[in-house]
Amino acid sequence: MSDLGKTIMLRGLQMATSMGMLWLTAAWMGPALRGQTSMVMALAHVGVLVSGFGAGSGMIYHASRTSSKALWRWSQGWAWVAVLLVGSLSWGYMQWTPMQSIMMGILAWFHASVAAARGWLLGNGKLQKDNVLGWMIPLLPTLLLGFLYGYQQFGGQVIPSLDLFLIVHGVAMGLVAGWSWYEVSFKELHKGQAIWDVGKALWAFNRWTASANLGQFVVYRLQYLYMIAMLGSAELGIYSVAVVVAEGVWVITQTYSTVLLSSLSAHQGPPNEQQVRRSWRWSMQAFAGTLVPVIVLILIPIPWLGQVLGSAYKPVHGLWIALAPGILAMACSNVLVQHFTALGRVKVSFFSSWGTAFLMVCGLGPSLQFAGAVGIACWTSVVLVANTIGVLVYFRMTYKAYL
Repeated sequence: MSDLGKTIMLRGLQMATSMGMLWLTAAWMGPALRGQTSMVMALAHVGVLVSGFGAGSGMIYHASRTSSKALWRWSQGWAWVAVLLVGSLSWGYMQWTPMQSIMMGILAWFHASVAAARGWLLGNGKLQKDNVLGWMIPLLPTLLLGFLYGYQQFGGQVIPSLDLFLIVHGVAMGLVAGWSWYEVSFKELHKGQAIWDVGKALWAFNRWTASANLGQFVVYRLQYLYMIAMLGSAELGIYSVAVVVAEGVWVITQTYSTVLLSSLSAHQGPPNEQQVRRSWRWSMQAFAGTLVPVIVLILIPIPWLGQVLGSAYKPVHGLWIALAPGILAMACSNVLVQHFTALGRVKVSFFSSWGTAFLMVCGLGPSLQFAGAVGIACWTSVVLVANTIGVLVYFRMTYKAYL
């Protein structure tokens, strides 16, 4: 089986496991607690994005050339910056208790450390080991939480709570982090590079990609912070279910993007015609492959949602319809953006992400006032479609000699 085939299979398993976690946090815990757990994952994602200034695409790019101890140390240093930021947000903005904020900070560090390890693995061409780690991230928390759910069903005393979720997820991610450190194999890291030279090189590369990823957070997760303040955790819980399932449909485009990053990061100079045509073909295939699951989401009977998740989640169907154009658009454009990122043209991702983020922020308030959560979903689709049109036009203009 090819690397692409293996990656698709493992991404499929990762998506299925994520859906298991989604069901446990939605159906078992209820909309209000689901809203809080979605904020936990959003804050953990913030930690990964901030740590991206020391890891991320820069880790992949530099690890593909020289895997040094200085490279790893910088990634961990930025992970601790992420801990401070996430802990402050959870305590200040979310008004969680000091202990909950500390647990959130530890969880963010585990996520950031695993992200650094995955970048190192991709940079060294260990694509399948990265895929296994990507599967373990949702698998272990789902297994632990599923065990507690089963224990309750057989008469055990388990009360779902934010504290329970933080503890379970922290333990699971601690195990994943330990495994990722083992996969890095520190004996293979070289000592030859000066730590400040590596830091400057990472900053020169990552300041664009990490900033772009923060822009993507504004596009996909700023709604969470806004909605929990304006509508409450229960409404956010319902909206987050729709978004997580919608993002799960991107498993195909994420597969193509991962393989592109791994294969093109080591390429020197401009891409050849074959590489350009492959990226364009994969973007079209990602769009076509995403079309089927999107149609399935739209055609799911509403009563089924009530039976699977509970009657409170029936509005999810309307949110899927509103998000469908954006899902399809991003399935196509994300592959092309990763093409540029893998080749070191990171400003493409930066301007794409922050242009989209600017549009999202401008319309967030009016769309909420116009149609509530459905309005935000509709505006998200409008923004993503506009971004995709821009990326497609730029890619074709850049490589018009080959296309």
